[in-house]
Amino acid sequence: MCWPFASYDKTRIGTLLGLWLFAWDDEVDNLHGAVWGDWTAAQEYREKTIAYVRYTVGLDSHCPEVTNRIILGFKVIGDAIKDEYDTRQRLMFFKEMQFFINMSEQEQKSRLSGRIPSLKEFWHSRLGSSAVTVCLAMNEFAWDGMKLPEGFGEDADVRSIWHHTNTIISASNDLYSFKKEIVSTR
Repeated sequence: MCWPFASYDKTRIGTLLGLWLFAWDDEVDNLHGAVWGDWTAAQEYREKTIAYVRYTVGLDSHCPEVTNRIILGFKVIGDAIKDEYDTRQRLMFFKEMQFFINMSEQEQKSRLSGRIPSLKEFWHSRLGSSAVTVCLAMNEFAWDGMKLPEGFGEDADVRSIWHHTNTIISASNDLYSFKKEIVSTR
């Protein structure tokens, strides 16, 4: 659905990314997740993930010490991105991953404090924690030979399209999973 013209190999990597994003997020955002209620452990999980993603996509030559199996599961995805994307594309992808991870931090902070965020705060963090832009950053990857022009991802119109796409998908997902979300917080 996301990448209808992708080859089997690229669809496989896109699918693995989607599965990895859900598994990674469930550790922080699910009542039964390993770091659901442990702020310190969750921060370490996020820091190690950011370092490992940066390494696997080829933006850092130092391999961080990581033992978490979910984080390590990103290797096949990161290797594929490193092999396919140039530095600009890898930076764009990494920036979106970092936004996803940072916004998971904001959501967890709000949840652990017991404070209900304002609508503006909710949407700011939700548009990152949904990981929609991580998937959008894979569009060039999915199309063999596609290389968008320099600055494409920073163009105001493109950013607006990404923002609206993200809002629609995130809101639809939230409506679809509302009952599950209420149950998982009890």
